[in-house]
Amino acid sequence: MAVALVIIAAFFNAIMDRVETTISFNDSVFNKLNPLWWCKDQSANVVKRIPFTNYRPDCWHLNKSAMICAFLAIPFFYKPIIGGFVDYVMLGILYNVVFEQLYSRVLRKK
Repeated sequence: MAVALVIIAAFFNAIMDRVETTISFNDSVFNKLNPLWWCKDQSANVVKRIPFTNYRPDCWHLNKSAMICAFLAIPFFYKPIIGGFVDYVMLGILYNVVFEQLYSRVLRKK
């Protein structure tokens, strides 16, 4: 389950990076969607903060929150694969490989 959470966190981070700037948004599979919610550059001027908070519920912020939740859930489900530092390195490599494939291939406009 911890491996799945690492993959899920990488997925949310790849979405965040694809919608963070107008250039990345325009080069993404999301480019046909409403940029006033999907593109962080534009949603920052339109999407209102939730009352009594500093939280803006746009695509970028919701994915950031989901990524953090995935990371925070890992300790509850982690069972050693090999153990210690080796698991840390393996999960770090997994995160980076999944992120890169999603960002560069899956979420990029064809």
